[in-house]
Amino acid sequence: MVPVRVTEIGEDDRFIRQAIENIHQEKMSPLDMAMMLDKIRKKLLTSAAEVKKGHGGFRHGQPGIKELHKLLGMPESTISEYLALLGETGEIREALKDPGFSRTKVTLIKETPGKYRGRLRHLIATQKSIPRDTITHLVTALRRAERYG
Repeated sequence: MVPVRVTEIGEDDRFIRQAIENIHQEKMSPLDMAMMLDKIRKKLLTSAAEVKKGHGGFRHGQPGIKELHKLLGMPESTISEYLALLGETGEIREALKDPGFSRTKVTLIKETPGKYRGRLRHLIATQKSIPRDTITHLVTALRRAERYG
């Protein structure tokens, strides 16, 4: 015989356990992952004021990010990057629905000089197979061209 312990858990705990399982399977799209992390973050925070305080650009140390790190064992920087994806719109948001799309490509947009960002967004969203290294080199070249003319 194997001893079994049956326990009842609440809906929030059940959701968090299911979310953790899904995260570890790594089969979700970047946008689904971001939405799930945000939902867990909101459940972990105790007040609406804490949730509201955390909106905007997500950075280390903002409400809920440390708690997610402790719960999931995921680096705070990764959590912040995923949560920042929630602010994306249009073509990029559509691209983020694809489980094979790399979220790290989107973070490179912020490093690009402002006048090139729109075109880079379009390129990343429409040419999903471009390797991240290629985009990194492109961003470096654009920054250099902006700096040195």
